[in-house]
Amino acid sequence: MAFFGLASCQVWANLSGDSNPPSLRDNYNISSVTDNDTGDHTFNFDTDLPNATYAASCMAGGTSSADDCGFSIAQTKAAGSMRMASRTTRTSNKTDFAVEDILVFGDAHYG
Repeated sequence: MAFFGLASCQVWANLSGDSNPPSLRDNYNISSVTDNDTGDHTFNFDTDLPNATYAASCMAGGTSSADDCGFSIAQTKAAGSMRMASRTTRTSNKTDFAVEDILVFGDAHYG
């Protein structure tokens, strides 16, 4: 069962950020991902949200306990895209992580 409307997740993605080029494992409402630089990706939305005042949660990390932990931030938000920066917690250097996820909650983009 799908949940649509207010308070539902409008965009989500699971990205393999360390592949070349980065590839989406799975997503909802993502048309493409732009690789801007190391640890810097733009998620382009299939259907624009009504505005850029949405809440975004970004996560990054490796696939094993030996991998470095990461943190991500939404650098730039627009109605049709979100740019995410991922950095290591150890050095704060921008890094392409094996797992990079986003969740976007905001006003519904459907009528």
